[in-house]
Amino acid sequence: MDLTTITQRISEKFSSQGHQIEPAKIEEKLSRMINEFGVPEDEAERSIVSDYSREFGLEERIYTPGPVSSDGPDATPIADLKIGDWATIEGVVTVLFESRSPSVAQSGILADHSGTIRFTVWAKAQAPVLELGEWYRFESAAVDEFNNQPGFQVHSGTAIMPVSSENLPDLVITPIAEMQRGVVSLEGKVVSLTERADGPVRMAGVLADGTGAIRFTVRRGDPLSGVEEGGWFQITYAIADVYRGAINLQLNAGTRITPITEDRSLRPAISPVAGVKPGVVCLRIKMLQEYSSSSERMFQSGILGDETGTIRFVTWNDESAERLVPGMVYTVYYATADEYNGRLSLTLNGATCLPDDVSTIHVSPLPERAAPETITIEGEVTVLFPPRSASIAQSGIFAHQSGIMRFTAWANANAPLLQAGEWYRLESAVIDEYNSQKNIKITTGTTVTPLSAETIPHINATPIAEITPGIVSLEAKVVSYTPHSEGAIAAAGILADESGAIRFTIRQGEPVSGIEEGGWYRVEYAIADIYRGAINLQLNAGSTISPITKDRDLQHAITRVAEIKPGIVCLHVKVVQEYESTSDRILQSGTLGDETGTIRFVTWKDENAQRLIPGKIYTILYASADEYNGRPSLTINGSSSIADDHGTIEVKASGDEVTGALVHISPGSGLIKRCPVEGCGRVLTRQNYCQIHEIQPDFKYDIRIKGWLDNGRQTWDTIISQEGVEKLVGLTLAGAQEMEENNPLGLETVYYHLCEQLLGRYICCQGRVIENRLFTSSCSFLTLDPIRHADLINQSGGRK
Repeated sequence: MDLTTITQRISEKFSSQGHQIEPAKIEEKLSRMINEFGVPEDEAERSIVSDYSREFGLEERIYTPGPVSSDGPDATPIADLKIGDWATIEGVVTVLFESRSPSVAQSGILADHSGTIRFTVWAKAQAPVLELGEWYRFESAAVDEFNNQPGFQVHSGTAIMPVSSENLPDLVITPIAEMQRGVVSLEGKVVSLTERADGPVRMAGVLADGTGAIRFTVRRGDPLSGVEEGGWFQITYAIADVYRGAINLQLNAGTRITPITEDRSLRPAISPVAGVKPGVVCLRIKMLQEYSSSSERMFQSGILGDETGTIRFVTWNDESAERLVPGMVYTVYYATADEYNGRLSLTLNGATCLPDDVSTIHVSPLPERAAPETITIEGEVTVLFPPRSASIAQSGIFAHQSGIMRFTAWANANAPLLQAGEWYRLESAVIDEYNSQKNIKITTGTTVTPLSAETIPHINATPIAEITPGIVSLEAKVVSYTPHSEGAIAAAGILADESGAIRFTIRQGEPVSGIEEGGWYRVEYAIADIYRGAINLQLNAGSTISPITKDRDLQHAITRVAEIKPGIVCLHVKVVQEYESTSDRILQSGTLGDETGTIRFVTWKDENAQRLIPGKIYTILYASADEYNGRPSLTINGSSSIADDHGTIEVKASGDEVTGALVHISPGSGLIKRCPVEGCGRVLTRQNYCQIHEIQPDFKYDIRIKGWLDNGRQTWDTIISQEGVEKLVGLTLAGAQEMEENNPLGLETVYYHLCEQLLGRYICCQGRVIENRLFTSSCSFLTLDPIRHADLINQSGGRK
């Protein structure tokens, strides 16, 4: 390939700036990027110019031209971008986020007519600062993945060019009912407009046309003006996005607003109740039922309906709120529909409700509301929360022997104030459901009676291994105790008996004292609750703590690895493997194991942390077990590790066995390139680009298979490592590299070879299954058992 023209162009650019570069060096770089790494010519040119610009310390990056010309590569619509692409993208910056890392110069949202995408500009790219509401063209942007969605990276080889107003794409006027995410144009009437004094939004309203209505906002700082309530406008280059399940419009500095002077009449689109979706809607409905108010903020709530169904509504207190009359028919213009807990509801504030004395609507009768469930219960108030509403007098946690429940005392109940740590009897308390959990409501019909010390129920001591949520008593030894000088927790520690161990905490302000590490105690009326999947104890003002003076020996309850659950555990294990540290905060991480399986562990750096020796056996007392991504793991900090120089442990290989047919092999399988930076190892794109460390010419090769393993009842997303691939097809890493180098298809050769050898074959894999994903390095083919096959045929043929 003749690279003379490109070489000369780059050389002349820098010569004009007073910097001489040997053409041979430029041509060598070009040849390597284009011929060896497959980088397109224009992208290679921009990357080299960018490198030299930084090397010579040029204040302005000379490869960054002015407005976009028409002879460049076509931009790819955002909706068509695919992860792994190197693309040219044009769009408007709609949002800019505050940078949370010095390595990120800017990040935000870019939009075009087809959709929106998140972007990141790395600080080392030395890119020009992007402005909100401006259009830009990004050439040679790297598309990667962010939260399972495509995003793109601006790196040192990306050219950023402002798009002039003359070159902005033409947009077709879109009816509101057909709006989708992206940059849009529309014609509509401003039927509602509100100026806001505080917050990030300075203006909000509703736009309507004959097909529907849509909310719009103008953020504070956007120099947008000329919008008036009641006027018709043509709005171009607005940003449509989804908020709370509904399409909304954002008008920003790049939005053009043109008044429409011709007379137009607006006939709002009326939606049936059954067709209501989140957004702004107009309905013709009947007021069916009014509920009694449970909040001082609420003006009215109830049920509306038409022939197609019913929907709940609420009107909050404000100066323009109007009460609907039960039985009356109304036409409601521009109400807000939202979804909460899977159910739609209407907010009528800001809507226009016109009575219709002529129309009739036939609605099916509403089912009668069941009387609320009431109970009589005795228990302790363990926590009180600050009230968030004037309608609520108190709320908190109520505990008894069988469990704990949240409670709410309504202000209109005029109930006596409850005290944390005190016991009460609640008669005729109402039970309802909140966030899928049962709750106690103290209403006007509830009788609240304090319990004296003599009437509080006695609770027998429970072994730690048998503790369940609720109020408990136990006898145990304090094996760990740590006071905290800051935060909500005053002290924390571990209690242990012969059956197990449990964490405990004492909150700031609780008058709990007299606890010393190493002492035995009888703890009564402690609160057991679940935190991060493990039972924990809370000692509060209502807890009784009595020292046990009689000497006791504590026999530690050893837990097998296969039986580990979140909480505090004691183990007798072997250090199977030590991992290379990926963080400065980690002292050591690796795998521990016994005869039942293996578990991952970590020790964070602190002044008391000790390193375990690989291959050695330890008794580990009171380590913290947690669950992450469905897998248990151990934190060794705070535990005691006692070396066992005489014991032996045959560690069982931990893992799952999955059998099935390999029905699909995904692209990205076969011979791949990984980032060589220590601790990274990410798979590189075809242009050897790492989403973190950019272009990596000194990459490392690897082999893997990504595919679907199916047994006829379930499918697993499967990743087979290099070791597993070699066992299955006998293809070594060196052999795959040789195959790639000697075939014009390159990397594709290895992919097609694996497909030919493995697709449709039944294999058995040993590995780890995490949330329907199988990770394996040990696989083997399943072969036909002729005796079993003949037996099945005989059984089938022998049955009548």
